[in-house]
Amino acid sequence: MEVSSHGLAQNRVIACDFDVGIISNVTHDHFDFHRNYQSYLESKALLFEYLGRDREAKSRLKFAVANADDASYDFIVSKAAVPVLSYSIYGPSDIRASNIELKSNGSSFEIKVGGKKYKFFLKLPGLFNIYNALSAIAYAWGRNYQFEGVQSALAEVQRVPGRCQRVDEGQDFEVIVDFAHNPDGLKNILTFAPKIPETKRIIVFGCEGGKDKTKRQIMGYIAGMLADFTIVTMDNLYSEEPLEVVQQIEKGLLEAGRREGLDYIIILDRAEAIKEAIAMADSGDQVIIAGKGHETTQTIYKQVKPYVIGR
Repeated sequence: MEVSSHGLAQNRVIACDFDVGIISNVTHDHFDFHRNYQSYLESKALLFEYLGRDREAKSRLKFAVANADDASYDFIVSKAAVPVLSYSIYGPSDIRASNIELKSNGSSFEIKVGGKKYKFFLKLPGLFNIYNALSAIAYAWGRNYQFEGVQSALAEVQRVPGRCQRVDEGQDFEVIVDFAHNPDGLKNILTFAPKIPETKRIIVFGCEGGKDKTKRQIMGYIAGMLADFTIVTMDNLYSEEPLEVVQQIEKGLLEAGRREGLDYIIILDRAEAIKEAIAMADSGDQVIIAGKGHETTQTIYKQVKPYVIGR
C-alpha cells in the first residue's frame, strides 16, 4: 500500500505493522502542509522508524528499501530500525543499474547480483521509472524471489493512465499527458527521453491556487530551461486569483531568460491552452500537458467543472 506523508504525520497508520518500507525519493512537494523539506523528510522517515516495532509477528522478516542516489538516503538510513537494502543508478548500492538505454517508448538496463547479470526491459520510459523498477527489484532480492520471474513481470508492466501517457490521434507529432505537479515531476517529464534535434518541446502546465506557493517560481524556471515554449495555464484553483498564481510561475520563466510572446504565453483557460499547444506543434515536435494526468475536471474555488477538448 502507499502511505502518504500526511498519513504518517497525522498518525493515521500508527496501528499498522508493516514488514517492509520502500522509499523512492523526497522532493519539493506538499510544503503547504509540511512547511519545508526537513519537515517533509521527517514525516516520511516515520515509516522506517515504525518498522522496528515488535508486535505479534516477531519472526517475520523486516527490512527497508531506499534510493542511495537521493538526498534523503543518509537520513532514512539513520532512522531505519531494520536492515536497509539500497538501489541506485549513479552511486554504489546493493542493486545498481548499468548499461541504461532510454527511448521514448521504453527503457532497458542491467544489474549484477550474486555474480550474475540480469537485463531488464520496461515499457515505461524515463530514468524515474528505472528507479521505481529498481526499488521493486531490491524488494524482490530481499525476499529471495527468482529474478527470472521479476524480469518477466516488469516487462509486462503497462503505463499508468495519466503518467507519461501518449495520445495518438494520427498526428505527426508527439503528445504526452503527465501528472507532473511539482518541480521534480516537471523536470522528469521534460527529460524522460532525448529531444529530437530541430524540433520543439512545448509544455502546458499550471499550479494549484491555495496550495504550496514556494514551488511555482521553481517550476517556471524548470520549464524555461528545459522546454522550447511554455504555455502557462490554470490547474485547480482552491483560492487565490488565477493571475496571482501564474505570475509567480512567470517569475521563474523570466529568471530563465524567457520572453513573453516569444518563449511563453499565458492562457488561463486550460482547454484553450491545450488547443493552442496542439495548433502550434509541427511535425516531429513534442507537446507535454502536465499537472492533471488522467483527470478531466478542474476545481474552481468550490465547483468541480469538466474541461472538454473538442476535436
